[in-house]
Amino acid sequence: MQMNKRIKNILRCYAAGMGIKETASTFHTSRNTVRKYVRLFLSSRKSIDQLLSLSEEQLHEMFGGTESRVGSLLPKGLNWRLCFPDMYPA
Repeated sequence: MQMNKRIKNILRCYAAGMGIKETASTFHTSRNTVRKYVRLFLSSRKSIDQLLSLSEEQLHEMFGGTESRVGSLLPKGLNWRLCFPDMYPA
């Protein structure tokens, strides 16, 4: 899946010390998208090596379909589950 490869590459650059703005520019994506992936990566408490070894399904579970899990009534980009994980169990 192309998206999972892109996520891995974005996080690989972040782990190597590239900034959010530079990473977003390199991959022609928004800074908010890069921030979202970095936030999800950091909250997973996995090392970059562990993340890179995840299967396609595990990556999709971790990064894919974020909006559908949040719900359609929330403003675009707002993920209450990240802010209040105890209130919104998976």
